[in-house]
Amino acid sequence: NVYRTAVKYNPDNAETRMDLAEALLINGQIQAAENELNRILERDPESVQALLRLGEVTAARGRWWRDDPIFYWKRVLKIEPDNLTARQYLSDFYLDRAEAALSWNNYSVAVEMYRQALEYKPESAQILAALGGCYIRTGDTDEARSYIEKALAQAPRDLDVYGEIIRAWFD
Repeated sequence: NVYRTAVKYNPDNAETRMDLAEALLINGQIQAAENELNRILERDPESVQALLRLGEVTAARGRWWRDDPIFYWKRVLKIEPDNLTARQYLSDFYLDRAEAALSWNNYSVAVEMYRQALEYKPESAQILAALGGCYIRTGDTDEARSYIEKALAQAPRDLDVYGEIIRAWFD
């Protein structure tokens, strides 16, 4: 209520509106928070903070058939091409999609999703290893070897990378 009152008396203050949106989210009022984030974007279409949060809320709601969180995060990257948070959100989103595809043995979709994730985190040995693992599972050992060698070159002591490779060979 304090934030609502503050917004009422100073509707142009984006920081107060963002605080209101955060308070609404904490209070479980998701739709009201989304509405407030959209109001921020109406006033400032390039509000990186609002775009990031709206993408995060959209992804958490799981309504990808209606709203696509990728849209918001890619808008952030148009404004700030090196925004690490947007890159992380995009990478995580594609990694989740890749894992879902793998669970259904849909390797072609998993490969595409891993490639998308790699676009936003090209230095990730974990993603390189997972992509190599997909190629192992499809029998394309030459392509698998290429990604695995890159992964091991980037993180030669990372046990998670080795674990990813070993799981793929066992599968």
